[in-house]
Amino acid sequence: TEGNFGKTIQLMALMIGYILALTPLGFPVTILIFLLISTRIFGSRHWGFTLVTATIMTAMSYVSFVIWLKVPLPLGILEEVLG
Repeated sequence: TEGNFGKTIQLMALMIGYILALTPLGFPVTILIFLLISTRIFGSRHWGFTLVTATIMTAMSYVSFVIWLKVPLPLGILEEVLG
C-alpha cells in the first residue's frame, strides 16, 4: 500500500543517514538515533517507551559487538568516555 511505500522510503533514507553518521558520531549514538527514529516510523507513539527500548537495545548491541565479540566499531564523539 501507499503507506508502506512511504515507510520504506523513510527507512531507506534513515539507513543512508546511519551510514553517513556512523564514523563521526560513533556506533552508540548512531544506533540509538536509528532505533529511536525507526521505531517511530513503524508505529510506536509513546516517546518514553521508545526511548527506553532504544536505549536498552543500544546497550545490548554495544556489549554484544564491541565488548563480547571485539568488533572494532567507531566510538565517534564518545571516544573519550567509552574508549
